[in-house]
Amino acid sequence: MLFLARYVLQGPRQGYLATAGLSALTLWFAPVGFLLGAVIALVTIRVGVKEGFQLALVASAIQLVLAQFVLGAPWPGMAGIGEFILPAWGLAWFFLRTRDLASIILAAVWLMGTLVIGFHLLVADPVAWWTQVFNTLLTPAMEQANMQAPDPQALQIMAKMATMLIAMSLVIVFVSMLFVALWWDAALYAQGAFQKAFHTLSLPRSLAWLAGLVALAGLLTGPDQAGLIADLFGVLSAGLMFQGLAVVHSLVEQRQMSSSWLFGLYVLLFLFPQTIMVLAMVALLDMWLDFRQRYAPNNNED
Repeated sequence: MLFLARYVLQGPRQGYLATAGLSALTLWFAPVGFLLGAVIALVTIRVGVKEGFQLALVASAIQLVLAQFVLGAPWPGMAGIGEFILPAWGLAWFFLRTRDLASIILAAVWLMGTLVIGFHLLVADPVAWWTQVFNTLLTPAMEQANMQAPDPQALQIMAKMATMLIAMSLVIVFVSMLFVALWWDAALYAQGAFQKAFHTLSLPRSLAWLAGLVALAGLLTGPDQAGLIADLFGVLSAGLMFQGLAVVHSLVEQRQMSSSWLFGLYVLLFLFPQTIMVLAMVALLDMWLDFRQRYAPNNNED
């Protein structure tokens, strides 16, 4: 993907062409939006906030126009703007003010936590709301594609977890877009800078205390009444996961272990989302035990 970063930074013309192409493709294949966001973040960080914002405006206009005239409704375009374009530019702008990887994670967590709370305040029964959405959009689409629609019990389970899973996914997407942009920037202009910053990533202990309080509140309210609490704990876990990843990456590098360990870890993350919770626990323990210092080579036997 580094070739894309090189191309975008060759000049304004290349930046606009790449942005326009990626923005159009995002409407038909949403994961392309990840690269779109990373490009906007890279230009914002390397070239300037104004230039990054101009790319964001172009990408947003293309999303809205194509969504309206090709798909017949602006909503898919608005989804791309909210999921990729605005978060990428906003977090890149925030990073330029702080120059700290942890600040990106915290900003994404606070943003998503606020949106989750707002959603619960606006929607009296989120489970019923998601059930209606699935019955209105998902089930007919699956039936039209000659696929077997989920049974009512499966839909109920999906509806209970939808808010948490979407919120967690968005935190991961927001932060990952910025991290990819920073990795591109370091690979082109400061070899090893991002790796060094990521390996020493450390979130404040206040986040750990907050996660503990939310988890305790979930235990006290019980599983049937812990909708908002479970959603917030998922958001916090998604943010903490990045410190867990940093710990693993750092130890693999320090101990000169095979990169297969990292490959296996990401396979587990892809196949079993529960791995996020395991990495979040690693992060919580690291805040007090400092695994990277404790197991550094100079603190152990040769």
